[in-house]
This record gives sequence, C-alpha cells and structure tokens, in this order.
Amino acid sequence: MDMYNRVNKLSKNYKKGLEKIKINPCAFCNGEETFYYVLYKNILIGNVKGYALINPNGHTSKDEAKNVFTAHMMFAVTVNNIKNLSERTQVELNSHSTVKNYLNKVLSLDILDPNQREIFQNAYEVLNDMFQLQEEFEERWKEANSLLEEINNKGFFSNNDLEILIKYLPLFNLIQYKQLHTRFKNSKDFDFVYKHREVFDEAEISFDNKILKSMITDVIYDELNNSINKITKNINITSVDTYETIYEKWNTYYREGLNQRVNDSLNLLRYPQIW
Repeated sequence: MDMYNRVNKLSKNYKKGLEKIKINPCAFCNGEETFYYVLYKNILIGNVKGYALINPNGHTSKDEAKNVFTAHMMFAVTVNNIKNLSERTQVELNSHSTVKNYLNKVLSLDILDPNQREIFQNAYEVLNDMFQLQEEFEERWKEANSLLEEINNKGFFSNNDLEILIKYLPLFNLIQYKQLHTRFKNSKDFDFVYKHREVFDEAEISFDNKILKSMITDVIYDELNNSINKITKNINITSVDTYETIYEKWNTYYREGLNQRVNDSLNLLRYPQIW
C-alpha cells in the first residue's frame, strides 16, 4: 500500500458522519518521522470541522502532537499568504516610468541651476528606488515560491523550511512600505518638478502634463497616506524606527498571529488528543 493510501485509510478512523477528508500533500518531517495534516470538512459548506495528524507508521504521541500541529498550521497559513501576494508582483508603474524618463532626459542636459538639479535628481532617485524595490519584491517572491516548489517535489517540509518561509512575510510588507514611505516623504519634490515643468520644453522634451500633475502632493497625498496606514495598521511605527526595527515589529506581529491561529484551532484536533 502506498503512503497516501495508508494515510487515507488511517484518517478515516477519525471521520465523523458525511465529512469530506482533505489530506495536505506536504508532510512535516521532524528529522525522524513524517506527519500528514488531515482536515475534516463539512461536505456541504466546506468549513473545517476537525484535524488529525497521521504518521504513516501508525503512531503519533501526545507529547509531539502540539509541535507537529503548530508546524502544519503555520505552514498552511504562510503558504496561503505568500500565494495571495501574486497580484503584488504585477504592479504597474507606467506613470512612474514615464516621469522617470522625463527626469532622466532633462538631468542629462546642462540646463538646470544647482537647486533645480538637486531636487530633480532626488525625484529621479525616488522613482528609481521604487522600481528597484519592485524588482526586489518580485525576486523575493520567486525565491519563496521556488522553495515551495522544492517542498512539493520532495513531499515534506522541515522546521528550517518553515522558518525561511515565515521570514518572507514581514519582508514583503517592509518592501511595500519602503516604496510608499519614500514616495510620500519626498512628495514635495514632485510639486517642484511640476511647478518648473517649463524645463522640459526648454530641453525640447515632449511631456504629458496630466501625468506630471498626477504626481503632485495635492493629487497623491490621500492615496499614499491611506496606503501607508492600511499596510501599517497592525504595528505602531514611530519617528525613531528604522527599517530594521519596522521589520522586527512586523515579524513579531505575524508570528503572534500564527500562534493565535494554532491556539484557536487546537481544540479541533481529533488525533492525537492532547488534553
């Protein structure tokens, strides 16, 4: 009997009524044994009614059950959160790209006074940073999914795999925050660029006035502010925080949330019973 059929057969011992059984294809390996995560769902609604931890060898002790359940629950939630960020890798920065190109062209010409050059240069670097951060986000997301693919191929995950995956979530938040925060705190530079847009005419650079205007504080302030508030609503960022401390705050918040999910679900663990 192959492993899946063995787990499926054992999991039926803890099924109640007409429940639907779902077996997570990725087992957890603690270095010695593997344990599968079984969900018992309402056959009509699909909500989870219970869980079981199945070792194909037929034994799972009460002592190890909580650690195994914790690993499986945290893995399932983290994988789902990573997958839900796929749309964030498809962010379009078309207007930012256009303005970045305007700025790059005018900066290549000797037509700005020192003050203008400093502010135009800073505005350009702000946009350039946004693109670099977007590339970083996409690269880290690919890394996370590459690890998930490796886990799927081998059929199990370890504590080390889980720890690596968990660390990606606060990192994804931090990258998005950097993009928003950098743009927000330098918004006045784009007001200056818009006010002095005649330099584009002087440089014979064709530009779209509407796109330039869409970057000024009066237009973008509420959107940026709301986006920052939305992404930081669960942590308190102060004026003395660095990006490193902000990351740690998100890391703490995320891990606390995972532990809460585990504690809220333990009472649904049918096998092995740990109480």
